[in-house]
Amino acid sequence: YMDMIRNVDFTYEDEAICCSDHSDAMYELEKMIQKEESKGGFYRAIWLDNKLVGRVNVVRENSEYECNGYVGYMVTKEASGYGVGTEAVRRIIDLAFRNSNLERLTAVIYSPNKTSIRLIEKVGFTQEATIRRAVYKNGHYYDAIIYGLLRKDFDIPTPQNEQ
Repeated sequence: YMDMIRNVDFTYEDEAICCSDHSDAMYELEKMIQKEESKGGFYRAIWLDNKLVGRVNVVRENSEYECNGYVGYMVTKEASGYGVGTEAVRRIIDLAFRNSNLERLTAVIYSPNKTSIRLIEKVGFTQEATIRRAVYKNGHYYDAIIYGLLRKDFDIPTPQNEQ
């Protein structure tokens, strides 16, 4: 996992998930397992040619926002451009909608991250808002673009007991 993290471009990503050593990596993995178990989130590894090349997740809230999940993903530089990120995001969307009461998914992308914008739009997300100059990173202010995907947009009906 640590080797995979070291090969991800964090230019437009949250560096809080970087790992400096094996204990940091174990801590991150344990946090993911706990979030999946306690909040009903979904975390999966992305593999290419039997090598760990990324991860994808849907994080849920435990509040009135529990019907909303946040999609996150990362792919190593070497695996970028092969469609593994797109396929992993499609699969986590399907998994999350089929195995939870989530009604919508949200993705937040920094404006210069054109690769992520293409990916998230390709899987069906719609741009809903732009929060101008919301992020300060690497000496620059970036807009945060908010994308949303509803369960019905992904052709998965709301469970009968929750309509």
